[in-house]
Amino acid sequence: MQDLQFSAISKNQRAQNNSRPGQIQPLEETIKIPATHVETVVDTTAAGDSFNGAYFSVRLKGGRVIDAAEAGCKLAAQVIQHSGAIVPTSPA
Repeated sequence: MQDLQFSAISKNQRAQNNSRPGQIQPLEETIKIPATHVETVVDTTAAGDSFNGAYFSVRLKGGRVIDAAEAGCKLAAQVIQHSGAIVPTSPA
């Protein structure tokens, strides 16, 4: 299976994830984030956008880099398991 690339770039950090453990580099520090396991990849449409959206959502709320990257990995892992980047929602 081809590696999936997710990336988010801000002023002082770079986030990257693929099927191997991801890496976050805030300034001079490197933090490794375990890849989120997915049984079946259906469609990679919007995987990077999903990662970026979750990542920046956590960061803009004042969250830590590691928490933001983990959120990005989890959301992207959910998105790639569904066709057309449409994740079903539970009934309210």
